[in-house]
Amino acid sequence: MTGSSRGTRLNLLPPSRLPSDPPGSGRPRSGLPTDLTLSELERQVIPAVLDRTGGNVAEAARILGIDRSTLYDKIRRYEIERPGKKEGGGA
Repeated sequence: MTGSSRGTRLNLLPPSRLPSDPPGSGRPRSGLPTDLTLSELERQVIPAVLDRTGGNVAEAARILGIDRSTLYDKIRRYEIERPGKKEGGGA
């Protein structure tokens, strides 16, 4: 998927935990991690992407394919600390 804006890959889950069949293929979704909820997965992925972007929320949102305001909501909801941002830094 070279040259695509959605071609960024993260190496967060080992290949053995990724689905073997693409969504919509009509085949069973073998290999999906069934022990993680979506929020648990987001709690792992969001900090990793923020770390990779040096805390750049706009870039992280682009990589994740979500709106920047949605990412800010998730950062607050999950109490995720952004790289380079001091805790309790005030407004």
